Amino acid sequence: MALIREKIDPRLALGGAINALGGLMLTNTVVRDNRAINGGGLYTEGDVEVHNSRLERNLAHQCGGALYAAAGGKVHPRPLGHPHQP
Repeated sequence: MALIREKIDPRLALGGAINALGGLMLTNTVVRDNRAINGGGLYTEGDVEVHNSRLERNLAHQCGGALYAAAGGKVHPRPLGHPHQP
């Protein structure tokens, strides 16, 4: 038996549905039923704006069930029906 070791990017375990390394805007989006170590639904290292969207039933094994913003990441949520403001 041979053991093969692959170099695996650890970020693959971040963000069950979305792994954003830069800016991201979610509009009219549903992120549902995802799993990851951190950021069950979404993991970000950049700015994220969330407009008229839902993050539902996402699971993280460590941090950020729906969303995890790493150091330097910022989240700008807008509630349902809230107009965009710069």
